[in-house]
Amino acid sequence: DTDVNQVYLAFTGLDGALVKLGRQRILLDNQRFVGGVGFRQNEQTYDALSVEYKGLDKTKIFYAYVDAVQGITGKDSKQDTHLLNVKYDGLALGSLSGYYYNFAEDKAGGYDLDTFGVRFNGVTDSGSSKLLYTAEYASQDNGTSEPAYYLLEGGVQFAGVTAKLGHEVLGSDEGIGFNTPLATKHKFQGWADQFLGTPGEGIEDTYISIGTKLAGVKLLAVYHDYETEESGTDLGSEWGLVVAKKLAKNYGLSLK
Repeated sequence: DTDVNQVYLAFTGLDGALVKLGRQRILLDNQRFVGGVGFRQNEQTYDALSVEYKGLDKTKIFYAYVDAVQGITGKDSKQDTHLLNVKYDGLALGSLSGYYYNFAEDKAGGYDLDTFGVRFNGVTDSGSSKLLYTAEYASQDNGTSEPAYYLLEGGVQFAGVTAKLGHEVLGSDEGIGFNTPLATKHKFQGWADQFLGTPGEGIEDTYISIGTKLAGVKLLAVYHDYETEESGTDLGSEWGLVVAKKLAKNYGLSLK
């Protein structure tokens, strides 16, 4: 395949605003709901009209209307999607985001998902260490049911080592799981990509990670334990290991 990854017009004449029209990259928060799937050879990009406004103190407002999504396989997905994300960085303990995403695939049998959520993420210095914490909750109306999403994650950075413990739930309601069709899914629920679609009974992912850097080499180990949200059925587990090094400005090497 040969594909156009990005081509857009940008306008910055408004106070604190950036307007883009065309095929563009859209990365929101941690990309759990809207991302670029940058791990793949062909990045996911968006045919959209977007407005990013930073004219308010410590606040960023982002809105986009998405007409189509260019997927990682080179196929287009026709859309009628609206994305709204408001992020406030003025809190002492971290940043707070509120969002509304109407994911709507414009074809027969396509998805139409009204998603409302809130996310809090922060870092606090504690002497020689740092405390890391994230909490997020979202509700999704798919026209038949309203499954929920939530995430709790805590961690610590000490002596060059970062350790995290988290619990992420994509819930189920009426046999339909919470769906994130435009996410960077490879970042979540393990790198073997076994859960790119949420099971009908939902999924709970309890995970722990530890990482550091030695002589410029990044080392990271992650363990996941999975079960269904509705019945607690065991879905297995996964170990993930990464060794990576930046070789030059535009070159690196990694083993995953």
